[in-house]
Amino acid sequence: MKIYQPSDEQETQWDEWIGTRPENVARVARDFNPWTLYEFKETGQKVTLLSFGEKADGSVVLTVRVSKEHNLACLLERDVFGVSPDNLQVAAHPPWPTP
Repeated sequence: MKIYQPSDEQETQWDEWIGTRPENVARVARDFNPWTLYEFKETGQKVTLLSFGEKADGSVVLTVRVSKEHNLACLLERDVFGVSPDNLQVAAHPPWPTP
């Protein structure tokens, strides 16, 4: 689910940025972008993408933000480091009903 519609320029800049990343990061970045709302598969908490990280073994991890904006029961907003892309999926619906 998109949290905003990127402009053509933003999409072009994203694609250009991906082209400057190491291949393992680029591969993950093609599947994760800053305008999509994701959720943890296990807990359903909604998250937004903040950054990509590369571990010493070459695996890619994400930093995501858990915020009140996208989670009704969020008591403590936080950034979560070292998240495996395999633990996230695109959120299928907004965090609460829209008017």
